[in-house]
Amino acid sequence: MKKFLLGFLIAILVLIVVVVVAFVVIINLTPRQLHLESISLGDKTIEELGLADTKIIDIYKSIKSIGNTKESDVVENPVNKEEEKSNASDNMEGSVKDYNDDYSSVAVEPVVYDVRRLVSYDDTTIAYILDNIVQHASEDASDEVKALKDAHISVKELTITKESGVGKMRVVSYMDLTSYQDQIKEALGSAASILPIPKQAYLVSEFSFTVETGALSPDLGKMITTPLSISINGNNDDPVSKAILEVMGNMTGEDINSLNGKLGEAVAQVVGNLGQIGTASTVGSTNVVVALSETYGMNGVENHKLTLITYGA
Repeated sequence: MKKFLLGFLIAILVLIVVVVVAFVVIINLTPRQLHLESISLGDKTIEELGLADTKIIDIYKSIKSIGNTKESDVVENPVNKEEEKSNASDNMEGSVKDYNDDYSSVAVEPVVYDVRRLVSYDDTTIAYILDNIVQHASEDASDEVKALKDAHISVKELTITKESGVGKMRVVSYMDLTSYQDQIKEALGSAASILPIPKQAYLVSEFSFTVETGALSPDLGKMITTPLSISINGNNDDPVSKAILEVMGNMTGEDINSLNGKLGEAVAQVVGNLGQIGTASTVGSTNVVVALSETYGMNGVENHKLTLITYGA
């Protein structure tokens, strides 16, 4: 009997070792080596998503890292909501409307003051206002703002810099994926049982921008954005992150690059309704603009700041 039990235990141990070894071998193979490149994840195959030659273990680690990433790992220029709430309120002082805690109307109409003023906005204040607009967006909002709200996006950072006369903008958005869990599982198919499903993701968007300077243009002083890139956690080289971005875009009903373009346009719309980018001579403690002293363009852009000529009643 003892010999039987000993033999049985040895057989179990051997089986466990075989399973472990087999698992280690499999996770270090690629979908192509396992002949899985034709499996569909959502609307595209593993081959089409560019993952056919990525090791299973690397796919697993990349997906797991997305859900485990902390905001502080990605956000470089954080928004202090209480401070920026106060800054936004101070900048709106003198306007003909009391915005309180809801700036959603800024997405659809200009902020009009009793007289034209020169107002400076820190990029963190613009980030606060933009996020407030997205969270309070109604049916009257622009298509761009509604697309961000529908994608469950929150704006966590908006950083403005100026290099050689060209504006650069970095926007970090938090995307809540909890409402997409069933869609993600469906897209992953049988792989959902072994792959971690992230409940959140941080999207890092990079833009360049200029300012319209044509004197006869209806967009004089307006920001014109050009999307440069979008990535998860700022990682532009990880093929897994790129594939997941594509799947995420499909889930929201938006091509991810289209959604990125709408983010840039939403920023331009909000800034354009706050005022026209430029500088001017001013008088008084409230920076009232001296008529005919206005100049519009990149002279109103500094690192972390935009100077705007507001609209007057």
